[in-house]
Amino acid sequence: MHAAIAEVGILYATATVHSGWEKVDAEGTIPLETTPLGGHAFAIVAYDTQGFWIQNSWGPDWGLRGFAHISYDDWLSNGTDVWVARLGAPVELRKLASTAALQSGRSSQAIGYAYEDLRPHVISVGNGGWLSPGDTYGTSDSDVRRLFEQDIPRVMTNWPSKRIVLYVHGGLVPAADALQRVAEYRPELLAQQCYRLAFVWHSDFGSTLRNILADAVSKRRSGGWLDEMKDFLLDRLDDMLEPLARQLLGKLAWDEMKENAVGASQKGRAADVVVHGLVKLKQRYPELELHLVGHSAGSIFLGPLLARLGDAGLTARTCTLWAPACTHQDFEDFYQPALTARRGGAKALEQLTLFMLTDAAEQDDNCALIYNKSLLYLVAHALERQSRIPGDPRHPGVPLLGMAKFLDPAHPDYKADFKKRLDACGVECISAPNDDGEGTLTASKASRHGDFDNDKRTVLATFSRILGSASQLGAESVRDPMTGGQTTRVQVSNPDMLVGDEMVTLKLGESRSAASARRQVVDRLSRPVTTAN
Repeated sequence: MHAAIAEVGILYATATVHSGWEKVDAEGTIPLETTPLGGHAFAIVAYDTQGFWIQNSWGPDWGLRGFAHISYDDWLSNGTDVWVARLGAPVELRKLASTAALQSGRSSQAIGYAYEDLRPHVISVGNGGWLSPGDTYGTSDSDVRRLFEQDIPRVMTNWPSKRIVLYVHGGLVPAADALQRVAEYRPELLAQQCYRLAFVWHSDFGSTLRNILADAVSKRRSGGWLDEMKDFLLDRLDDMLEPLARQLLGKLAWDEMKENAVGASQKGRAADVVVHGLVKLKQRYPELELHLVGHSAGSIFLGPLLARLGDAGLTARTCTLWAPACTHQDFEDFYQPALTARRGGAKALEQLTLFMLTDAAEQDDNCALIYNKSLLYLVAHALERQSRIPGDPRHPGVPLLGMAKFLDPAHPDYKADFKKRLDACGVECISAPNDDGEGTLTASKASRHGDFDNDKRTVLATFSRILGSASQLGAESVRDPMTGGQTTRVQVSNPDMLVGDEMVTLKLGESRSAASARRQVVDRLSRPVTTAN
């Protein structure tokens, strides 16, 4: 629907109207209520992060001059049908075979605006870490060559500061959600002279994990007395679920996902092909900066990638990991060597920053509303190479880089030697959630494992690190003159973040702009920045 609105401009829709349609506020918001009033038809003319803007037939006195905003929750609950029409050029077909081909699924489809936007920012990774050319956002070797030889240079040639940001999402994140993140941050990063490349890997581990945990909980016996002994029994439930999840293909699924992540950096596979492209781009633009961001299992993907960058003589300026699911051994095998000077004095990585939940937050989290701790606890206890045996200190499971308890001197699981390794490498560790001010380099309100990539403060802090804003002064909320939405203005001392006399902005707020206005903004931000001689 989003692509259709952006391309055609209007959709015809029907829905079940409820009592909220009689209570539209001055801003045009339809409150979601449950009392049905009957079916109704209307036009959908725009969308934003919260829902669709509709044009009704009840006159200009209804809603916001005849328009109103229906939330996605409301539409998914009450929407019934939606249609779109797009005129084509008149053609004359002389053969029946041509008519058949035109009507078949093989005929070319109109490519949505969103597709054209996102395609040059996506590296699709399939089984074994190979490039995956088959789906809508598939990537072939020729696509990668065109990306580094044409697409990226066309955008960044006139940028005073040239930055590539490699991003790898977590294993629980479906590909569609990962693409949504690319779409959300694309225009803002382009405005900051940052070109984002997202490795989208199709693990679907989240669905697999939910099914495994559901099967595991169905095989346990009830503990009873839950109200009186809740915390104790939830821990005992987790103790029972961990070995069952491991036996019910949980470890196999996790191992397969790790193999895909690690395999991507092997010769000829997805990350390796990208590294070759980066080498050529660096030769073309010696001032090019490289930055890495990974969430959860994305840290498993980025470790071997760092090794490939080092082998190719490239250096990443920053690497920020959100709740990394890689092991301490992975850090020693990949990240620590990257942070150590190579022969000749250069490093593969200059700065590593870890955002991690506090142990209390990890234990207040859950997996699929079944396992009563975070994903990292489940992985560390049940899915890695050694499983935890409750009550046996000789079998504690496998420590993960993103688990704060191993870095806390007051915790019984504290790993003093490992903490010294991190300190010696200059690794910065940031606990979340925290109360640091929005716009600072350490701010994060993430309180669950899956929050980091959608937490405004975490994302803003990460982007600020990429932009080199070591002297962060804060942030203020301003109105975007193009869209009318709220924009977070980051105040920094870095002159690269100034265009003329204006401070560039990271627009992480929400906007209710029309699709046409949003498209104009994206087009404007996608054009190369020109500077006076």
